[in-house]
Amino acid sequence: AAIMHTSKTIAAFAIVAMTSLIPYNLFMNAHQYIYYKLRNATDFSSSNDSSLLDDILAADRNQSNLSLGSQPTTDLQRAYEGWFTLTSNIACILGSLVNTLGTDSLSNSFRVITGHVIVLLSLMPAILYTFMDTDNDQTGFFWMTMLFSSISSFASIGLIGAGIQGLAATYSKTHINVVIIGQSIAGITTCLMSIFCQAATESAILNGRVYFGIAFTWTIVSVICYLFVIRSAHAKDRIDDCDPLVNEDEEDEEPEETQHPEDIQALHSRSLCDRCTHILQQCWPDMATALFVILVSCAAFPALCSQVRTQTHNATWGAYFSSVCCFLLYSCADGLGRVFAMRIGIASVFFFLITRRQLQNLALARILLLPLIAACDVQPRWHSPTLIRNDYIFVLLNMSLALSNGFCYTHAYVKAVQFV
Repeated sequence: AAIMHTSKTIAAFAIVAMTSLIPYNLFMNAHQYIYYKLRNATDFSSSNDSSLLDDILAADRNQSNLSLGSQPTTDLQRAYEGWFTLTSNIACILGSLVNTLGTDSLSNSFRVITGHVIVLLSLMPAILYTFMDTDNDQTGFFWMTMLFSSISSFASIGLIGAGIQGLAATYSKTHINVVIIGQSIAGITTCLMSIFCQAATESAILNGRVYFGIAFTWTIVSVICYLFVIRSAHAKDRIDDCDPLVNEDEEDEEPEETQHPEDIQALHSRSLCDRCTHILQQCWPDMATALFVILVSCAAFPALCSQVRTQTHNATWGAYFSSVCCFLLYSCADGLGRVFAMRIGIASVFFFLITRRQLQNLALARILLLPLIAACDVQPRWHSPTLIRNDYIFVLLNMSLALSNGFCYTHAYVKAVQFV
């Protein structure tokens, strides 16, 4: 019975962890619906939904001298991924800051539940927009979408994500790993949802309704799972607990003390500012490494990678190229990197990654991927020539960026948690 209860708890942790990134990935992967809303409504007003994506792709290929269309994509379409990355990541930082400042005054469960409520409230107007005609105010729709995505990212990553990571840290390394993998699976899930909706519905509007509707339902399920976790007998003793991360034997769930009780008592008596300073002193190199890994990844994905155009003339492949080669493969490679970092010992396989400094060097070396991805057929392009016209090379570069992201971030994150 205990094993079954543990399995249910781990599954609940995974679902809540996925919810912490699903809203962010949701708006990032809803490009077919978003592109329809931001299309050139004047020139494409006579086009039906099923042919619109082909019209857009043909227009993009015209900029690559493939002569398959006559109109470029709109400025709002080209600006979507870039503005989304900027606004959503700023919102994530603000959410994490609010979560930190509320540590003493607000319980962990209150912050996580509030995060779920805010996500649901931000998805409601997003669903409502799928029933509204926004052709006469596409700029308004663009900025309202930025607002909804920022609010959902603020709540999901800043409140839900930070809250479930903090709760998992009071359990064991197994629960920490489940949260890390769950967040990676969130990206894969939203990509598959996007591809499924694109294949199952001919209407881009219906695509958006189904897509956001599934996400809304998933968030409700996540609330139920989190309530199950916090109401378990084991969690009642651990919610809002500040004990350090402990190692746990698979057959013995009793935590091992890694600090003296008087040290923990002294740490609890400090102010929030003093505790944050103490944590930064302990693990700032690993936190800086994790932050740098995220910054390099965000510099190319999704704003740059999503603008790479396929070199084939196959209409079906062209319609799914961005969904599969950019978003899905990136999410899969990122998850593989996280699993690889957790399941395989660094010292026994990659002897050159033993030290913290060498891990930092690997994170720094990822910068080389940015100009290589930029050299692919990124459109529109005005000031430089396209040097790499090969779909397979772009896929390799994109997956390398994702694989190294998952690998480096996981190691830096786990090391930082262990030092707290």
